[in-house]
Amino acid sequence: MILLSQVEERCYKISRVTAKTIMEVIECGFFTKGRRIGAKEAAKYANISEEYARRALDAAVQLEVMREETGKYYTKSENDDVSRATQDQHPIIFRRIVQRYDPFILFLMLIGKNNTSENAARKISVIYNMQASPDVIEKTLVEWGKYAEIIEVGTKGKISLKIETEKLSAEYIKELLEAMENDIKARVYIASKLGERVFGYLKHDEIEFLVLAIRKHEEEPRNAIDDSGRAFEDFLRRLGTDCKLDMSPCKGIGELSEALKGANLIDQKHLEICKGLNSIRLAAAHSKDRKTNIPWKINPDSAIEAILLSLTMIRSLHKFVFDKIQEI
Repeated sequence: MILLSQVEERCYKISRVTAKTIMEVIECGFFTKGRRIGAKEAAKYANISEEYARRALDAAVQLEVMREETGKYYTKSENDDVSRATQDQHPIIFRRIVQRYDPFILFLMLIGKNNTSENAARKISVIYNMQASPDVIEKTLVEWGKYAEIIEVGTKGKISLKIETEKLSAEYIKELLEAMENDIKARVYIASKLGERVFGYLKHDEIEFLVLAIRKHEEEPRNAIDDSGRAFEDFLRRLGTDCKLDMSPCKGIGELSEALKGANLIDQKHLEICKGLNSIRLAAAHSKDRKTNIPWKINPDSAIEAILLSLTMIRSLHKFVFDKIQEI
């Protein structure tokens, strides 16, 4: 049996720092754009210690909002909306940031399965091979979720996911809220469908493709199938690579699944389903069928079915390869 810890090491880190402070140093980085900042500048800007500023900057890097080079930090260009948001709107911006952080999504999913926040944090520390203590992980993620108005804590410490978020007046904030509502639902659904161990195995970009597919399956079913196909193709290639196969000659889902079957890593039933998914993706990707010279019409229900089948196969293949569990 191949253990996940033997296959891939994660570089996720969580330290005790508040979301409000993270937003302060992000704001500092944005308004000093054109030059890179260090912990000293961030500490002065946010009126905090240099050590605390360094933790906040490192958290911003973890959340993929800032980048770090030789001890200096700078913001990524897609976070320009920080300049338009008031202090009261910072939680909305932070919500968009944190709901793309895979350990946080898994934290929500585990709580949704009736894990206590303590148990969820402990499991996350193992899944993502974090050095921080479960107590630090729990307290940090709960605080981030409360600040972002994603979770609420009841009188007896019961944590629940908030569905409604108060809408602010600016039009771009309203649009942002609507998009984020769908976004986080898609992420939590994917984590629930796959389970914590399989979700933890996926790369961030693979998850992003699956989220995009779910979000646009109604309006852009053809593109949605292609996005889920990309995620599945990348997963298959990495699965073989992690099992010491040379997957570089393989193109597409069909050849990748054939290589896995040829190495006796997957079952014949897996191969047949993978070929079916490959056929659906090819129908969606090509403007016209090679034989009929007529394009395939792609329906939204077909798109969501292909996406869900891709998720099922990711879970099934992972369990078969790493745990020898035969399940679809």
